[in-house]
Amino acid sequence: MAIVIFFMMMYRSPAVALMPDITPKPLRAKANGIINIMGYLGGACATILGLFLVLSDYLNVPGSWAYGNIWAIELPFLLASILMVITCLILFFSIRENKVLKEVEGELKRGEEVSEVIDEVKDDKPLSRANKVMLLLILIAEVFWFMADNGLSTYISNYTIYYLHSASSNVMIMTIVGGVFSVIGFALGGLIADKIGRKYTIISGLAIYLIGIFIMCFAFPNEIPSGEDYAPFPYLFYIVFIFKGFGIALVNTCSFPMVVELCNRDKIGAYTGYYYAASMGAQTLTPIILGALLSFVGVWWLLPIYCTIAIAISLIVFLFVKNVRHSSPSKKGLEAMDEI
Repeated sequence: MAIVIFFMMMYRSPAVALMPDITPKPLRAKANGIINIMGYLGGACATILGLFLVLSDYLNVPGSWAYGNIWAIELPFLLASILMVITCLILFFSIRENKVLKEVEGELKRGEEVSEVIDEVKDDKPLSRANKVMLLLILIAEVFWFMADNGLSTYISNYTIYYLHSASSNVMIMTIVGGVFSVIGFALGGLIADKIGRKYTIISGLAIYLIGIFIMCFAFPNEIPSGEDYAPFPYLFYIVFIFKGFGIALVNTCSFPMVVELCNRDKIGAYTGYYYAASMGAQTLTPIILGALLSFVGVWWLLPIYCTIAIAISLIVFLFVKNVRHSSPSKKGLEAMDEI
């Protein structure tokens, strides 16, 4: 896991930094929404594959093609590796960053004038104390919402198999449902941020997520019918993942732009690194911490409780982030750019 995350960070941070590098500050939430939509479309392909490579069949169903078949486990990793190589080749040959920067130089300067920061960010001066506090609070909140989200994503298959006694293919269907509402959230996140600001868009998303994960605390397993391999899947989980998908989409649409808003263009790569260091650090620690708790306590109902507490802490921390919003920032920025 450490090796995978190390090399993932090597390409992910500079790849993601390409967006704020060439996008004016007022438009970054919408641009980030587009990026996340594309990511979820890719993730949907993997999720659909999971409907056919059923983990619970590999573990529990003698006689099925997947039972004890190592290819049921290895095939997704092989396909992902091939796709990563193709992705890197496309990125290398298709993006001409310096050329694009010259074309949008005027728009980027106008975007700086309407950036949502406490103190003005200047190229020749360090980050102000107020902006540093704002950055720190965002990153702390980010750690906790990724701890919740990754904890749920990591253990939901085990939770479904060993607590709900249902087929793991239900997780794929549930993930697709959540993904659809995530795409809706990404499409609407930038528009909502234009109306109420990025801070309150993120708070709304965390609150929606919190409601969904709190509902999960009251979902209980069904009995396995006589002669069946699995128990019926509790449909309440689809509601949970609708709330989860839409809520986390609002959060992720606006959180990254808020971080890179606090730096000048020369430091976008570094601040992108801060954002992903916080998220990947949380995603590295959560399986260990939550796995240890689940092993120690020995009950799966701890999973939604852990996620509920983490999201609640994230929401409380984010309430202390200062709301900095100019009057209709995106509209003002667009009007200024139209003049160019």
